[in-house]
Amino acid sequence: MSQSETTKNKLIESAIKIFAQKGYWKTKVSDIVKDAGHAQGTFYLYFKNKQDCLKKILLILHEETINKINFMVQENKSLLEIVIFFINRVFEFKEITKVFLFEALSSGDEFKILYFEFKKNFRNIFTKFINSTELITIVMGVVREIIEHDILYEQKAKNEVIEKIDKIFKILNLKEV
Repeated sequence: MSQSETTKNKLIESAIKIFAQKGYWKTKVSDIVKDAGHAQGTFYLYFKNKQDCLKKILLILHEETINKINFMVQENKSLLEIVIFFINRVFEFKEITKVFLFEALSSGDEFKILYFEFKKNFRNIFTKFINSTELITIVMGVVREIIEHDILYEQKAKNEVIEKIDKIFKILNLKEV
């Protein structure tokens, strides 16, 4: 890995950490570079501003998640396994998920466009398993509700959330899909 890639990765790691600690609105570029151990000017070699940095982080995490899910689809994993993998990713990046859903979406159209692009990608994956657009809408709504309410608001344990997803898949008769 080149020095440039190492520096950018360190800035991204620090940005994830600081956004998670302080939230989007309270984070300053100076907080990120201080944590990364770089000068403020270095940040602007890689990112236009704080918004651009968060957007790039979200795109990286989304791409990694979609690539893994596509690999799981190729391995004939079930929809339940894929949803559980996604929920585990949300737990792994819980604070960034919170920043995205509760802060960034209110900061302008750029993040709203990103949000709907992410949703479209997940909807496309679900269509590989479910023929009914209505059922896809229900499953996507359930996943969103679990993320917002159970994980981010109530901060339920991962095993409790996964048990709930399993029960819902049984009710919707999706256990074998």
